[in-house]
Amino acid sequence: INGRLSAAAAFAEEGELEAAVGLVDRVIEDEEEVAAQGLGALPPLTLQALVWSHYLDRAATAHPGDSLEEAFGASSAQPVHLKLAKERLGRAARRVGLDELTPSARCVTAALGPGHPISSLMAELAERGMSVEARQRAAMRRQQAELEAA
Repeated sequence: INGRLSAAAAFAEEGELEAAVGLVDRVIEDEEEVAAQGLGALPPLTLQALVWSHYLDRAATAHPGDSLEEAFGASSAQPVHLKLAKERLGRAARRVGLDELTPSARCVTAALGPGHPISSLMAELAERGMSVEARQRAAMRRQQAELEAA
């Protein structure tokens, strides 16, 4: 996996985005096959998000000394690697039903930590994919938490 994801990062840096995406997609397909044989079902996009996070990790090794947050943080000039991950996960998220990404975002955050760019992206995608009812429940929970904290 490391070799293929490192190669994908190199392709992306050279502007060969289709080749980079093709390699990452093949890693995802391979990992989905392995997961189907042994693991229980994961929430939608969880495996894809974890593979893209690993891709970012491999790409960050090309920039030694930078943390992921420094290398791929909230900079307005985002590196091609994070843009690829956002585009691919965003496209996949549009095929997922309402409210199905919240468990995925929680799993990814538990695995990667809340500061990882993929955790932030999955939380954003989950919020965008919420039904009106789920948004209302989330707002009520936030208000309740604020009242309890005050």
